[in-house]
Amino acid sequence: MVLDINRGENMPLTKKEWLNETVWVDEFGRPYNLSDVPMTYMTRSESFKKQKFDNKKINKLFKEEVYGGFRSV
Repeated sequence: MVLDINRGENMPLTKKEWLNETVWVDEFGRPYNLSDVPMTYMTRSESFKKQKFDNKKINKLFKEEVYGGFRSV
């Protein structure tokens, strides 16, 4: 579960906060790898746009990362 210490104990990030996080990716928005493509910083949202992810894929990644694949009530 991804937590933000400024929000209090055990409060997961909202989807908007998660999408606005800065990530280290190549210039095509892909995660770090050993290719010779230059690396850069961009928001997760920009990265997903460059990779042409649809909302279904983004929602799946959000749930997997923030809630560990499931959402507890």
